[in-house]
Amino acid sequence: MGKIRLIMKNVKLFDTFIKVNEAMNKPNTMAKDVFRDATDALTKTMGGRKLDKKYVKDYLKSIEQMARKNPGQLVKDYGDFDINDWIEDVQYNLQNEGKLNEKVSEKEVFAYLRDLRDSGKTNMFGAGEYLEKAFNLDKRTARELLTKWMKSF
Repeated sequence: MGKIRLIMKNVKLFDTFIKVNEAMNKPNTMAKDVFRDATDALTKTMGGRKLDKKYVKDYLKSIEQMARKNPGQLVKDYGDFDINDWIEDVQYNLQNEGKLNEKVSEKEVFAYLRDLRDSGKTNMFGAGEYLEKAFNLDKRTARELLTKWMKSF
């Protein structure tokens, strides 16, 4: 009877050890899942692809560092994020850092393009890069505005 109790006690201790070990390792596993979800949302979706690629790369690098440094906190802060939340978070950060300017008026852009053309700095088919830098636009938006300006002639 004493051996059975000892065996049962050892089984309970082993079960407790397994549960504690799983609880301790769970944030690491979940942090990997959170990082994978962020990567997928920002690189494999239409919304994510519209974002500035360089910024997304830096953003994901910071998420990865957070996952390594404090996986539990990453899971706590970002564990329930879906695709739209990841995209919205990047857009919010871009706006606060002045890297996304959704309020650029066509009038401002067209005036800039007119001045750029008059300066002779570039062939206007290459002006998209100038728009990206001058107005902090993504490549697609810059091209759309350039095309619209060119069609106005």
